[in-house]
Amino acid sequence: MSTQSSSSKKQIFFFNRPRSLAALLFFFALFFLGVFFTDFKSPDNKYAAALVLAFIFFYILRHFNRRIELSDKGVESINIIKRQRYFLPWSEIRCIGITKSYEDKPVLFEYLYFSNEKKDEYFDISRARHTPELLMIICRRAAVKCVLRHWKKKIVNYK
Repeated sequence: MSTQSSSSKKQIFFFNRPRSLAALLFFFALFFLGVFFTDFKSPDNKYAAALVLAFIFFYILRHFNRRIELSDKGVESINIIKRQRYFLPWSEIRCIGITKSYEDKPVLFEYLYFSNEKKDEYFDISRARHTPELLMIICRRAAVKCVLRHWKKKIVNYK
């Protein structure tokens, strides 16, 4: 695994754009409510709870802020808020697949994952964490098309 960035043309895909945007919107709305309407001297201030909720949404935003960049050199995962960068060159990727289950139940979203370890078709995303060895995003047709341009091997669970 390397931490270098690629300079060739990239395609960017967010881990979960709808949830990320919703968390960002709620963070700013609640932060605004909490800061501008809280009277910190009053003991029965209901807007102080808005500040607490704003920071809960900020924590959620940290999780969904991740994005994946696909380029000719490899796959790079970037999380701006956590200041994490992981890079997997195409030569080090051993398996790319699409998950079909979460805790042995059908999933609402399928996840596209990139791993430097071999995974089988029954790989369960619920036990996985986003690490330098395993990068993942919610599966989208455009992301799969981009992967197929660079990856000549089989994508697990892709039809």
